[in-house]
Amino acid sequence: MNVYQSDYLQIDAFDEQRLLELTWLPATADMTSEEYKNEHVELLKFMLD
Repeated sequence: MNVYQSDYLQIDAFDEQRLLELTWLPATADMTSEEYKNEHVELLKFMLD
């Protein structure tokens, strides 16, 4: 199930396997360091849940 989507990152959760799958999207070639940090903050939110 898709739990997060941005221009840079897609996060899918698979509850039965307790797995998060990250798919970094092509737009990451143009992302700033601040945008990179923000994407990781979103990832951490899901990991802590």
